[in-house]
Order: sequence, then structure tokens, then C-alpha cells
Amino acid sequence: MTQTLRAAMLSYHTSPLATPGSSDAGGMNVYVSSLAQALGRCGFAVDIYTRRTAPWDRITELASGVRVVPITAGPMRSVDKADLVAHLGDFVDGVAASFEQAEAPDIIHANYWMSALAGQRLKWRTGLPLAVTFHTLGLVKERDTNTAESTQRILAEGDIVGCADLLLASTQQEADDLAECYGADPARVRVMPPGVDSGIFHPGSRAQARELLGLGPAPIALFVGRIQPLKGLQLAVEAFARADVRGANLVVVGGPSGPDGPAELEASIAIARRYGVLDRIDWRPPQAHEALGAFYRAADICLVPSFSESFGLVALEAGASGTPVIASDVGGLSRILTDGVSGRLIDTRDPDIWAQGIHDLLSDDATRTTMGDAAWLMSSHLTWGATAARLAHAYRTVIANDAVDCREPQKVSASADSGGM
Repeated sequence: MTQTLRAAMLSYHTSPLATPGSSDAGGMNVYVSSLAQALGRCGFAVDIYTRRTAPWDRITELASGVRVVPITAGPMRSVDKADLVAHLGDFVDGVAASFEQAEAPDIIHANYWMSALAGQRLKWRTGLPLAVTFHTLGLVKERDTNTAESTQRILAEGDIVGCADLLLASTQQEADDLAECYGADPARVRVMPPGVDSGIFHPGSRAQARELLGLGPAPIALFVGRIQPLKGLQLAVEAFARADVRGANLVVVGGPSGPDGPAELEASIAIARRYGVLDRIDWRPPQAHEALGAFYRAADICLVPSFSESFGLVALEAGASGTPVIASDVGGLSRILTDGVSGRLIDTRDPDIWAQGIHDLLSDDATRTTMGDAAWLMSSHLTWGATAARLAHAYRTVIANDAVDCREPQKVSASADSGGM
């Protein structure tokens, strides 16, 4: 009988049980939850370790053989992401204790740089191989947004790249960024795009979706995501206002995220008020992932004006629902969409250019239908099952080989230790 292999997924700063679009919950939460469950169907046992944020957090079974395991690290409440590094040491200790109390995993898979920093420490303690999905890269965010990331993050990411046995990139662009910005060994990088759940995200009746959501027959542009500067809601609101499509509405699904989230929301409301379109914006709170399919089916177009995206799950899910996307020509978005075929890619943040794109698509039923069909067709091969099968093979290969030796003291060790490690 084949032995069941075990994977320990680390999702330190946000739980896969959190509602996407709330707090720091977003595409990474969907990625971790969906991929873990698909790995379970591939025969792996998966424990997802996350930070406990409430006293009543308990071990939760997501699916057969897949659990979410909360670890006490710092106060049992929401903590600003910038302050979480101080509690990483407690998280590492808690995860290591869990390994000792139960059957140890065969591989550690960390998500985001803080989890990867914890994974690196666990690798040093246990000798287990380490897989890492960064989701976003500090140097790439600096390049795309012209804002500085913390020195600790940049140093840590470079250190982790040299220590990880397997680096997972969502697109070839991300793989190239790992090599060019951090000197990653290409032999340790695998491109594995996230998937989409066709049971949730699929074409369907727009009229039925609108009736379900209480939306009328007027043209609808949709924005889904955390409200924070990176996601570009201000641009979406201003471009929608300038497009001036008769009777059209903008539906915004999501909530403020991070320290800059409330200000981003207020600035977006101020723009809407200045252009006189505040009454044409329907603000909806963050939704459970399985509820988002109806929003995509209800919309005529979906707007993804992000400054930077390593992949862009919203664009994939909208396309799988048969809804054309207008997106920034950055990162993974340029790999998901084909400009003029399955949507529009815009390489400027000029609101007039975005407004023209919105106006043209909302005014052209035939083009929207053709693009929506193409978007659905292009997304149909990206499934979580296919991604998990490829990842399971990569896991087994890494497990069977000697782990990368990175036990020498690393350049971020001192800064990490001073932060509670």
C-alpha cells in the first residue's frame, strides 16, 4: 500500500478560512484553500498552519485529510501585517511542537514571505524540504508601484530564494522575476498557474444572477478585491465616471484592507462624489468565495486596475464566468488575458484611456459576447486539479532528493532574531 505523504502549508498572516476581500484576505487565501483541497484529492494529507486570531479558533477540517491548524503567536486578535514579524518566533515554535506531537510532514510549503521566513527556520530545525510560493515579490512591487518595501522583506526574500528546495511561480513572468531580481536557480523554479473552480465560476444567465443579487437591467461594471492602493479602486471609479455610459452602474465588492485601506475607500468615494456618480456605485461587503460567481455572471465587464499582480485570480474567475475583463497590463494579468481577444489590457493609468475602454465595451454587445466566450475558453484548462497533480509530482521529486543545504548563518538572521525569532 502506498504511504500517504504529508504536507505542512504555512499561511501565517491570513487564514484560508477568512472571507476574500476582507482585512488581508484575498487571492492567496483562495489559493491556499483550493490547492490544499485539490492536493487532498491527489492523496496528500495537508495541514494548513495559520496564526490564531481569536480564543475560539480550533482545528477545522476543510476536506478529507485537509485541516486548518491555528497556532498561538502574539495576541488573539487581528494584528497589522507590518507588526506580525515580531511574533514569528512563537509561530515557528508552535508549528514545530505540532510536528513533534503528531506525524511529521514530508514537506513544508510556505505562502508569502513571512510564512517563508518561518518555513526557513523550520527547515533548519527539521531538515525537511521547503517549497515557497511568494504570491508577491518585494522588489517587483517596488518596481511596479514606485513605493518602497521594507529592507527586511527584501533581504529575507533573497535569503529564502537561496534556501528553498522548490520555488513556485504563477507565471513565466514571475519565474523570470525570481531569476532576474533574486538570482533564483531556474532548476528549482516551477511555473504552476493557479486554477479556477468551474463549479462556482462558469457562464450562466445574467438575468438570473442579477435577480439573485438585487441588481437591475442597466449595464454593470464590476470591481472585486481588497480596497487598498495596490488594487487601484480610485482609477476604476474615475474611469467609470468619465466613461459616462448612460444608466450604467459600478458594483464594488470588497472591504478596506491594511493601514491604507480606509483612506483608499474615502478617496474613491470622494472621486465618485466629485463626478456626481456616487448614487451609481453599489458598494457590497466582502463575499464568501462561492458567492462571487453570481457577481461575475451579473456583470457586463470586470475591471482589474491593479498596479501589480503576480497572477490575478479575479481576472481568471471573471473570464471563467464568461465576463470580459479590462485590466492593467502588468504581471500575471498579461498572461491571463489576450488584448482584444479575451479582454483589454491597458498599459497606462490615464483615466481617459480606461474610460474609453469601458465605454467601448459597455456600448458593444457583440464584442462583449465574443470576448466573454474567448475568456471562458482560455480559462477552461486552468483547474486546481491539474495544478495539484503537477505540484504533487514536484513535491515527490523534492522529497526523494537531498534538501538544499542552507544551514550556514544567513544575512537576515540578525534582523529576524531581533523581531522575535
